[in-house]
Amino acid sequence: MKRIIRIILEIVKINFFALFKIKTNSLSVKEFPLDIYGKSAFFNHPFYKKGGASYFAQIYGSNNSSDFVVAKRSHLKFVSEIVRGSYVNCVHKLHIKEGELLPVSIPNKNTDASTASIRINSNGKDYELKKLKQNSFHFIPFTKESNVEVSSNRKIIVGDPIRFINSSSNKPNKKLVMSIFIDGLSSEIFKNEKIEKLMPNVAKYFSEGSMFFNVISSGNWTLPGVGSLFSGLYPIKHGMNHPRKELEIGKDYKIISEYFKESGYTTAQICSNFRKSPGYGYMKGFDRTLYKNGMNCKESIFNTIEHLRSFSKTSNYVWLTLFDLHDFLDGVPDLSVQTDLSIDLHNYGVDSSKSVFHSYDSNRIDRYLSELKRIDFYLKFLFDYISNNYQDEEIVLSICSDHGQSYLTDEEEILSRGRVVVPMFFKSEEAPFLTNNELVSNVDYLPSILNLSKINFEHDSIDGELPTIFGGKNGREYAISESIYPDQPYKAVIHKHNEFFYVNSTNNISNIDNIDIEKLELKLEKCLISDDGSIQYTKPDKDDLSKCIDMLIKR
Repeated sequence: MKRIIRIILEIVKINFFALFKIKTNSLSVKEFPLDIYGKSAFFNHPFYKKGGASYFAQIYGSNNSSDFVVAKRSHLKFVSEIVRGSYVNCVHKLHIKEGELLPVSIPNKNTDASTASIRINSNGKDYELKKLKQNSFHFIPFTKESNVEVSSNRKIIVGDPIRFINSSSNKPNKKLVMSIFIDGLSSEIFKNEKIEKLMPNVAKYFSEGSMFFNVISSGNWTLPGVGSLFSGLYPIKHGMNHPRKELEIGKDYKIISEYFKESGYTTAQICSNFRKSPGYGYMKGFDRTLYKNGMNCKESIFNTIEHLRSFSKTSNYVWLTLFDLHDFLDGVPDLSVQTDLSIDLHNYGVDSSKSVFHSYDSNRIDRYLSELKRIDFYLKFLFDYISNNYQDEEIVLSICSDHGQSYLTDEEEILSRGRVVVPMFFKSEEAPFLTNNELVSNVDYLPSILNLSKINFEHDSIDGELPTIFGGKNGREYAISESIYPDQPYKAVIHKHNEFFYVNSTNNISNIDNIDIEKLELKLEKCLISDDGSIQYTKPDKDDLSKCIDMLIKR
């Protein structure tokens, strides 16, 4: 009875607020496909519109979805498939180029039953497609250039055509470029255990590539960290900082998906991270997005392979998010992880603090290692598929991360090395075979992958720099990580080659959208890194603070 009452109260609250278009504190940007007003993107067409772009979300790979939904939160359990397109009345005419797919969906708020039909006329030939499942995209292939008319007895979604066969006029430099984003992957974990032991499949695949282990993330949590990977900008510039505000990636700057889309690639992402949800605009620039909060690595990887099989005759850019290291996605670890853990490691304790504030925890570390090995196990399927279907000169494959984990070290500093030092790997014909300890920032990820893909970009429009092994001139003098969080002190760490500086404000940040470094009351700690990797605190020099302030202002 308590459960029934709770569900009914939530239904009434969310639907009441949605009816009068009032924000509810029960929902946030993280709850996509629901928005902050309680509307579902599955039945709100389009759910996002800006300029000439309209984006539509439909249900992917699930039968009878809306028929059995009781509460709107049930929509969070479905995979969203998102394409750019138009919501049209009954008849839609368009021209389709050779080798393109046409996404079509028949929305119905009442049922998903396979009872819909549409007519397609292609160059004068009629096709009637019957018993189509509603509220899901159907991808109609056209191998020849066609003048097409799509018709139905009601409004339908017609997506923008997506290239699935390269044409003579559309041949990007690479056949496949892929970003594998592993949330929460820390370099600290590889200090005590070699990567060959923890992630043997990753180590083997990238042994013929460039492996960086001294990459400084621009932030200590996902929202700012992944924003920098997408934009090549520091968080203060890309604006993805506030945990509760409605933010938009790529609002007035170009993001990674748009670079590849403009260069002729078919672009797709498979994403499971609520801080990278379409609610933040992360579907922009992608021809196709699959999103579900908490999609596990097995499902994410095989959805990626399915996409690559479907688009094997075109050039692809794919962003794949693996979220499993962040937390147990289904409430309990995967069976293979559970069987790998001793009895005492099944005690998950009671720690309600944010992951940023977790202290050193050996039990968490052991569970983290098991999850890491599981991710590596499933990545082998992806690596094998790519190795069997692509030549080395056709690919640029990479692994990147947004932050580490605070519980990996006993450092109390919120910007500890365990939290902000992450790995970055590249495999490409243009990437030298080496393990590199060069100082790198995660804002350098965007220029690096564009450079390896032979895509031109304006260096002055981003903060990122090319590492020296990719043609950078002098290498980084320093890299910056910041903690920009509302109603908390401003914190930054400036990493140099054998030393780093912790900068802390004595007052809280009131407006994180407009931080004036020169007006903050700052204090400084200086640390030296010994040859054995240990950290020693030392007294700052007289002019160290002014130098650090100057670096923060210039970033």
